[in-house]
Amino acid sequence: MFGGYSRRWGGAVASLQRVRGAHVEGLLYRLTPEDLRALDAFEGHPFAYRRAARLVTDKAGHRRRALVYLQPEEDFESWPPAGRYFRVLWHAYGRLGFNRAALACALGGAA
Repeated sequence: MFGGYSRRWGGAVASLQRVRGAHVEGLLYRLTPEDLRALDAFEGHPFAYRRAARLVTDKAGHRRRALVYLQPEEDFESWPPAGRYFRVLWHAYGRLGFNRAALACALGGAA
């Protein structure tokens, strides 16, 4: 889903929302504490995004604890992202072999 506002991108940015039966493709990285501090700063944690732990399933079917960045749910409004932001995601999805239909669906969900 897309919402919030990024001055850097000039529009809404991606976040996650729990939907029964749905899934989100992604990558898992092992981070050092220094990496995590740098990523927190880049993602604007805890103001623009908040970091949360989620259980995910890797390609081998193993459950793992992963950290994700979520926009605050209170007062969240869904709306379209800036075109150039969406194009970055679109190209990344293609390069990584992720399902672009899911990304297009998220765009359709932005009012």
